Amino acid sequence: MKTKIDFEILSATDFVKAVVNLVWSADRAMPAHFTSNGKRTQSFCIDFDDIDSKDEYQMASVAYNEIGDFIKPEDNLTQEQHVAVLRCGEDIMISSYIAQKLNRPETIKDIVIGITEMSTTSWPENFEVSTAFGIKDVKKWFKYCMEYGVTVSNR
Repeated sequence: MKTKIDFEILSATDFVKAVVNLVWSADRAMPAHFTSNGKRTQSFCIDFDDIDSKDEYQMASVAYNEIGDFIKPEDNLTQEQHVAVLRCGEDIMISSYIAQKLNRPETIKDIVIGITEMSTTSWPENFEVSTAFGIKDVKKWFKYCMEYGVTVSNR
């Protein structure tokens, strides 16, 4: 049985850690676009009751289908780097959604830093994910994902 987190009483630092850990605890091996969870056909598999199923579906679709609007062939990402960038963008999107849903928008930038750091260290070194994350188009993608998560949460 999972322990319910009382997000309202957490300091900003603890809130950031809790959201990053919540997103990283998800049991999702594939992009959310290809992952189902119960009745949800596209899912981030996050244990957070306030994610609306329509919002989750839309964010999973957007993350998968719009990455090509940002990441260009001339960015020269390897297949592994492309997957890492997609997955990190998804995590940024859903974590921003959660922070906004819980009325803690001031924590979003720190959450994005935490998600990016966790993502960078979770891939093998030879994938050079940190190099990929430094590419201008990748940074634009991550910013878009952050903003999109907030926008969807505000509906």
